[in-house]
Amino acid sequence: MSLLTLAAALPLTADVILQKDGKQHTVTGAAYTCQIAANGFVKRLAYKGAELLALPGKTPGGFYLSGDGFTKLENISVEGNKLSGTCKQGTITWEFLPDRVRCTIDYTGDKTAFYGIISPTVKQVVTGRGMLHEVPCKATSGRLVFFGKNDSVLEITGTARLWGPWKDHQVWQGALRTGETSVFEFIPRDLTPADTARARTLPTITFDTAGTHTTPNQVPLCMIGDSITWAGHGDYWRKYLLEHIPTLAFVGTHTAVHGYSHAGEGGNSIDRVIARIKQIPNCPYYSLLIGTNNNSVKSADKVEPTSKRSAAKIEELVNLLLAKPAVRHVFLGSILPCYTKNPLRDQTNSATNVILRRRMAEGAFSASKVSWVEYEKPIRAIDGWEPLIRLHPNPKGYTIVAEILANQIRKSLKLPDALSSPVPSAGAGVRVWNLWDGTLKETIVPPIAGWYTLSFDLDKVSGAKAAVLVQTADQAITKGKLERRFEVKPEQSGKRLVFNFYTKAEGYGYTRACLSITTDQCEIRNIMLEKMRPGKTASTYGGNIFMDTKTKPEPGELVENP
Repeated sequence: MSLLTLAAALPLTADVILQKDGKQHTVTGAAYTCQIAANGFVKRLAYKGAELLALPGKTPGGFYLSGDGFTKLENISVEGNKLSGTCKQGTITWEFLPDRVRCTIDYTGDKTAFYGIISPTVKQVVTGRGMLHEVPCKATSGRLVFFGKNDSVLEITGTARLWGPWKDHQVWQGALRTGETSVFEFIPRDLTPADTARARTLPTITFDTAGTHTTPNQVPLCMIGDSITWAGHGDYWRKYLLEHIPTLAFVGTHTAVHGYSHAGEGGNSIDRVIARIKQIPNCPYYSLLIGTNNNSVKSADKVEPTSKRSAAKIEELVNLLLAKPAVRHVFLGSILPCYTKNPLRDQTNSATNVILRRRMAEGAFSASKVSWVEYEKPIRAIDGWEPLIRLHPNPKGYTIVAEILANQIRKSLKLPDALSSPVPSAGAGVRVWNLWDGTLKETIVPPIAGWYTLSFDLDKVSGAKAAVLVQTADQAITKGKLERRFEVKPEQSGKRLVFNFYTKAEGYGYTRACLSITTDQCEIRNIMLEKMRPGKTASTYGGNIFMDTKTKPEPGELVENP
């Protein structure tokens, strides 16, 4: 062995060896092994034999910078336990410590992302606020703890967001700001009792969807989709449906501008709905309208393969809904025509519908379980339909969509022509979830994008600028941080106050995260933060998940028996 090779293999600290291996570098820490590719980025990180990063395959794997293509580090140098390189986006330094890898990025670029692809053997992650998620998931936090095989853990510090699935993988994306230095630490280690204690499984809310607690009975309907289902004027869809079928009761964990529940999320692809299938409430009846976000192709040669994939994924999603325990019927909607600057999107939507119509005719689903809701053909038959629908229908457009769905529901469920508004049975009420945890001093879960109602008893006002503030609890989150300030007056002391607010859409001004509630020059108690209800008034005060039997249910609210 030459003196140069011998020196390169000597321990750099008590427990770290950094060694050149051809065009790559290999690092051995106290219990971790790491490989740096020839491009200067960590491509492998393993702890006691458990791979924590995805290896190159479906994805590039490991960590990398990407803007206009992948970035390669130049001028790679090794000094002690550090490996550094430069690129047009700045300088990156990897520092290898006995128990962790530290990455420092002096970022001078623009529109470049720092990605890490997590190993598919990693199944769960805890965010900095102590919430346990199945991966792939969406979250933003300054501290993440991934649970891998053999009780291995990858702890990551530094502001980042999680998103996916991307090619079935969880993506970690470190936050970069032009002209600033970002530091991330990747800590492979053993699972500890503290990790287990910190990992609180996300609570789920279960509804009694029998629909038998009113006269006449209700028809519980969970509406699933993307922003068309709820954003902008989307809640008018449910408002107009009630005019046709007053016995409908909307089920969902989300809420929109009129306070009707639903299960739509802005920007969702078919894949994203499939990924959150476990969070979609169990319900007898589902309305599904999804697909346009998969179909915004940029070239004509993509229309056919994209439409085939979209149709196949929609079919997969319908089968997942049919596997829900309480399901009786799924109303599968054709993708709406759309009038945007990209006509290829409209063509791909239409091509997807052609395939789905054929699959329905071929008996892909039982006719007693799935009904095809034909939106496209009657909408295109309307002279001048374009401004009514665009990408999202306007209120008049939603009257058309609502009438089509209502007619299909009536036909499939054989509902009578005349239906009266349901009257709740004695002692029945509406299930409410107070998201505020007085012990944690923040919300139990990160609130989903939508409308919320904050209520509290105002005990004392001690200043002229007294206010109650609702804001994102994790200070590492800056993009999409929620901040709402509600002013209170001295003359309101002794009263219960109610405020409604909108989070903004997720990814478009709001990042889903736990919220804190603080006071300025006032004292409050009996705090309640809940989904806004159709009446836009607060529920009777209660803790956690409970039945509100004192507030009169509004049309469209699911009535349950305590």
